[in-house]
Amino acid sequence: MEATPDKPLTLEAFLPHVKTKFRAVPDDGGPVELELTEAANIAGSHNRVPNKSGMVQDVFSLIFEGPESRFLPQRTYPFEHEQLGRFDLFMVPVEKIAGGFRYQVIINRLVKADGV
Repeated sequence: MEATPDKPLTLEAFLPHVKTKFRAVPDDGGPVELELTEAANIAGSHNRVPNKSGMVQDVFSLIFEGPESRFLPQRTYPFEHEQLGRFDLFMVPVEKIAGGFRYQVIINRLVKADGV
């Protein structure tokens, strides 16, 4: 399954998968297993006000943790997940942690005010 316009990747789609494994697939080498440790609205984004065209800004953050043995630089990666399928995300390393690295993905998109 791939994310498509009729099945967009929303915060609600990611929430049940916190503490599960995802795979980022860099061009060089095999997949890197990452754990989704947090999926959350970004401050203020839950108080969305429609613009003149009836669109609202959907903004949320995903935090992943990965192994120390494979650092992933900032870029767009194909991701794979057992239930969510295959999709691309732009991921940024945010800090070195004990045993690995922490990465962040920000989703920022316009959607119809009714959520469709």
